[in-house]
Amino acid sequence: MKLSEKAINALIENQNMVKQKVAIALGCSEGSINRYIRNNDDCLTKAAAIEVIKKETGLTRREILEKDSDVGSQIEKPSEKLHA
Repeated sequence: MKLSEKAINALIENQNMVKQKVAIALGCSEGSINRYIRNNDDCLTKAAAIEVIKKETGLTRREILEKDSDVGSQIEKPSEKLHA
């Protein structure tokens, strides 16, 4: 799972305060947060980071996280099993 473009932009626009708070929540440096943002690293989707991003940017969880369209298409629905 990755952060949405909207969330990435919010982190970049809000600059240091949000990044600092996310770094503290994740127990890493602000430099690591900058690298995570550049790479849209999965570390930014940890619960602690999501909570800080929600609180500081006002974005909802749905706005923060990017939907993984491939996952839903690979999961077999229970009704499909019955008809197979």
